[in-house]
Amino acid sequence: MKKLYFLLLACSSAMFGQTVVFDQPVTGTNGIVSNVLSNGNAVYSADDFTVAEQTQLTKVTLRGFQNDQNLSTIYQGMRLMIYTNGATNIPSGIPGGLGGTIVADLDVVGTQAGITLTQTAQTVVFDIDLTTALPSPVIVDAATTYWLVFAPKVNLTAYTAAARFNWNTGTGASGTNYQAKLVDPANAFGAGATNWTTISTLTNNTAFNNLSFTLEGNTLGVADFSRSTRIDAYPNPTSDVVSISVSNSDFSDFSYQLFDLNGRKIMESKQAEINVKHLDNGVYFVNVFADNTKIGTKKIVKN
Repeated sequence: MKKLYFLLLACSSAMFGQTVVFDQPVTGTNGIVSNVLSNGNAVYSADDFTVAEQTQLTKVTLRGFQNDQNLSTIYQGMRLMIYTNGATNIPSGIPGGLGGTIVADLDVVGTQAGITLTQTAQTVVFDIDLTTALPSPVIVDAATTYWLVFAPKVNLTAYTAAARFNWNTGTGASGTNYQAKLVDPANAFGAGATNWTTISTLTNNTAFNNLSFTLEGNTLGVADFSRSTRIDAYPNPTSDVVSISVSNSDFSDFSYQLFDLNGRKIMESKQAEINVKHLDNGVYFVNVFADNTKIGTKKIVKN
């Protein structure tokens, strides 16, 4: 039956820090199954997100519940993936199946630095420090749809109702928002959801349109400024000095901040010529300000 996909439990929402770039707090008392079993079978749930500026994601917080209150005992790892948007507004791939375009892939066996599981009664919170858990930065573009897929690995051979992890439903963030999806490749629940399927259709309940998670990060891009503004860097790539230019003559009193791919600020300057000779080879971002207002960003390559 379709109702096997969810359990009921009251949960409270949480507050997050000032670096939050996307947030869907817990709403209601529902949750959807999302687990990798010890025999390798899995049911994955996913929800979409967008950010206002180009961003390096640094932390993911996911909220759910488990009625047996022993998830930390049966926990065996986790799978977290970020996919680009597919042609029909679903994740462009399926973990372990169709490839798609993957922005981040965290496949953990056992425990790993940067991942914290907190369980209070039935309530479960996963905090994932992406800068620690992944070897490379996770960069997402502004106003672009991505899909977050998450499932803890559990020492179970079936999706036992009281033992499995359930991802809480959430309040949808503003802007473009597609309905949350689920995929059950082995058709364990008999609903035929062997490709990404809308959860609210499976459950016949619109409360499942969104799932609860929070993203934190360092913004690297530009807010919604005039389309006529163009920021250039020359030479780029460079091994020495790069010059930054802004096409819009309405701006004045420029300043510049240079960041590395880990979101660390390397330097600040009032000069449009930035000396990168002493820096390691790699990719950097220059945030450009006019009258103390950020007007854009430019990626530069040091070689």
